[in-house]
Amino acid sequence: MSECIEVKPVQNGYGTVWVNGKNKRAHRHAWEKANGPIPDGLLVCHRCNNKACVNPDHLYLGTCAENLADAKRDGLMNWPKGEGHWNTTLTEQDVRAIRSDSRVRREIAADYGIHTTSVTKIKNRSRWGHVV
Repeated sequence: MSECIEVKPVQNGYGTVWVNGKNKRAHRHAWEKANGPIPDGLLVCHRCNNKACVNPDHLYLGTCAENLADAKRDGLMNWPKGEGHWNTTLTEQDVRAIRSDSRVRREIAADYGIHTTSVTKIKNRSRWGHVV
C-alpha cells in the first residue's frame, strides 16, 4: 500500500478542507477529485483506517453497513465493557444489586444516580449483559 497522505484532523479525526465557501471532509474531496462524484447512499471509506488520510489509493466506496463491518473486523469498535468503560458509574456488584432490587425503577435509579431507562436495560440484560 502506498504512503498515507494526511491533512490536519480537525473534526472527529477527519480532516476538512474549504471548497467553494463550504467545509468538506477532506477524504471525500480527495475521492471526488480522483474518481468523480460519490453516488447517493455510498460512503468514502479508508482501507488504512486512518481518518485523516486523503490518499485516493487508500479510499474506496462502501455502504454504511460495509463500513461498520470493516471497522468491527479491524478492531476499531471494541470498546471496553462494564467497569472497564471510561463512562461507567456502576460496578458489577451494583448491577447485580439492581437486578435483584424489587423497588420501583425510579427509586433504584435515584439511589444509583442513573436514569430509569438504564435500570430497565440492566434488568432485561440489554445493558451489562455480560454480568451473571
